[in-house]
Amino acid sequence: MLLTANDVIHAWWVPDFGMKRDAIPGFINEMWISVDADKPGTYRGQCAELCGADHGFMPIVVVAKPKAEFEAWLEEQKDGSGSGARRDGVNAMSPRGEPRRPRARTAEGHRAAG
Repeated sequence: MLLTANDVIHAWWVPDFGMKRDAIPGFINEMWISVDADKPGTYRGQCAELCGADHGFMPIVVVAKPKAEFEAWLEEQKDGSGSGARRDGVNAMSPRGEPRRPRARTAEGHRAAG
């Protein structure tokens, strides 16, 4: 997985994976994760860096699928039939088709500039 940020330093942390990596604006960090084949499921984490007023609202959710289900999903993405929407109907894209970006705020709650 490649990690970066567009606003402030974030720390990508999922306790079950036993590792944490920083996402730093202007830099690309990498992180390798391997989930045992007999342990598919949902793994949860959070940003572990105090990154602003919305820090408490940055959950991380990793869905590890069984190999056959993952390969089917991957084929959908390759042939363009994948919608990009999650099962719960939430899409990671904005109404304009751009990736959603977290709103960065300073500790005082003002918009971050620059």
